[in-house]
Amino acid sequence: MRPFDFIGTYFWIFLLGVSIKFVWPSKEARNRTRLEPDFAYADRMLRIKVYGWMSLPWLMMGVGQLFGGIPSVWHYFRPQDGNPWVLAFFAAVVVVWFAAVYWIYVRDGARAIVEHQLLVGNTSVGPSVLTPHQVKLLLGLILLSGACGLAMMFLTNIPIPNLMH
Repeated sequence: MRPFDFIGTYFWIFLLGVSIKFVWPSKEARNRTRLEPDFAYADRMLRIKVYGWMSLPWLMMGVGQLFGGIPSVWHYFRPQDGNPWVLAFFAAVVVVWFAAVYWIYVRDGARAIVEHQLLVGNTSVGPSVLTPHQVKLLLGLILLSGACGLAMMFLTNIPIPNLMH
């Protein structure tokens, strides 16, 4: 299998790997989990739940490629073709977005992200823990850019590269 064929077919596995970064706690969180058993259990459960939610779209993509006849990741750039597997992937993305909005803005998700250091900002002087307000702002920006990207995919005619032979 040529490298582009491999990437096009199994890119979803790479994305699952990228999402797994939420499972590993930071050094500070690891130190706290050693000292506080209750926090350790809550931290582990939170990280598993976040990874599960973050993985849902990539698992849908993998199912579509392995069992649904989607030949490559490039076909996911054309949801307007109406392929049910591609549409299921985008439905999973939107479900995750709604769950994130509910958890971050309605529930205590922003506080939990800060307390468990699921997101850490990188500054010129090193890592910086975000505030709940910054987490909410960041999620808003991520959702806005994601919605723009989603609209672009549905509204434009993106050609699928002919990399598969």
